[in-house]
Amino acid sequence: MRITRRTSGGRGEYEISEPTPQGIGPSDMVDRRLVLALDRKLKIDTATELRHAQGKFRIRMLEQAQMHLHRQLIAALMLPSCVRADETQGSGSPVVQKGRYAVEHIMIRRASVSKFRAVLYVSGIIVRNRSQPAEEIGLPERMENLRRVWRDRLRLPGSISEMMQDHEALVQGGGPMPELAEKLVDDIQNAAKGMLN
Repeated sequence: MRITRRTSGGRGEYEISEPTPQGIGPSDMVDRRLVLALDRKLKIDTATELRHAQGKFRIRMLEQAQMHLHRQLIAALMLPSCVRADETQGSGSPVVQKGRYAVEHIMIRRASVSKFRAVLYVSGIIVRNRSQPAEEIGLPERMENLRRVWRDRLRLPGSISEMMQDHEALVQGGGPMPELAEKLVDDIQNAAKGMLN
């Protein structure tokens, strides 16, 4: 199963396609609240739902959501902000540059469905820009690195340490991730760059 970006009027829409190896398909998740499981302990209620219209299973934000599901995932993984539309993508390497890449696929290894929600266990994401068609970011490795930074944040300069604590609290809070999370990630990355200069 995967969540896939589809160009739709140029802006990009996210759809769920294919069944899981256990046989759970998009039709089993319609009108259920989508929860992303990043590892065994960490789940984010995205305040989004899967809706079925015109033969497509598209993800839609609920009232409580401030950001689309893919943006919540990117902020939780502490990656720079991404774009949806093809024309706003950059090119070259590295692929993951602020505001210059798109999340093409969110890979789901399994799912569990109840009456009101669907929990999607994420295994990785595929990102791209205009010149680089696919680069995979594995979730187990990314989560291990993120947890290490959270754990060792006291070794970082004061302002970065405090921002990392705030980031951990937002992610561990269970979601939905607020827009503030994107700004926080941007501030952390800018502060880290400043240390290197």
